Amino acid sequence: MRNNWTKRILCALICLIWCQGSTALAQAYTVGTYEATVKGMHGDITMQMVFSDEAIESAEMIACRDTLCIAEPAAQKMTEDAVKFQTVKVDSCSGATVSSRAIRAAMEDCVEQAGGDI
Repeated sequence: MRNNWTKRILCALICLIWCQGSTALAQAYTVGTYEATVKGMHGDITMQMVFSDEAIESAEMIACRDTLCIAEPAAQKMTEDAVKFQTVKVDSCSGATVSSRAIRAAMEDCVEQAGGDI
């Protein structure tokens, strides 16, 4: 009987520690709108991100001097994923490797400007 209670207490402690750890993973940002410009394959890509104190509220490509027909679909997918998954560590788009890297770098810059961790 004593062994059974020990297991229950240990399980409860593990759950408590795990729950505390998961809340510690929430990002803290400085509220605002941030922009960053990074060189793409053939020109600059400018990204804009809006942050609340705990979340990425929106992300969009606001200027593109790169190959638009390649960068635009990549930016659309990557910004949707950044907001959905609350991280800028999102998948690159096939066929737009250089543009995807530039988009990710610009979003990382915005996160850093907002005081978040990459």
